[in-house]
Amino acid sequence: MLDPKKLRKETDQVATNLAKRGFNFDLTVWNDLEAQRKSLQGSNEEQQSKLNEISKEIGIAIKQEKDTTDLKQKASDLTTVITFRSLMGVLFLGFLPTGIATIILVYLVKNSGPSFMSLVNYQVPIWAVLFGVFFNQETLPAGALLALLLIL
Repeated sequence: MLDPKKLRKETDQVATNLAKRGFNFDLTVWNDLEAQRKSLQGSNEEQQSKLNEISKEIGIAIKQEKDTTDLKQKASDLTTVITFRSLMGVLFLGFLPTGIATIILVYLVKNSGPSFMSLVNYQVPIWAVLFGVFFNQETLPAGALLALLLIL
């Protein structure tokens, strides 16, 4: 598994290591995606900063007994934008990958039984390590081999 921080800081080294394993890491695509991520992150931080600023102004206006209707409307509009983006992200992650995995799990338990599922879960780390060794040419430390034997 790749560490996102390492991937951002040592992109060239990661690309070189992946090339040794036969994977073509397209730096142009990565740089474009990273620029989009930074832009979105900056936009979210800017909106949060504006919301904090408006909240302070509302507090000051209330202390001075001034009308805060316009400020509250601005905060409401800004919160709607932030909330909509967050909601869409949560819905996407909740419905697509998590929802599909849950449906598959329920189907397997229903058709194969809970005892089968508990036995299958013991095999997940074993297959993950074997796939890493055979398909990604990862090294298998002695400690990992001992751990796999304990799982069996």
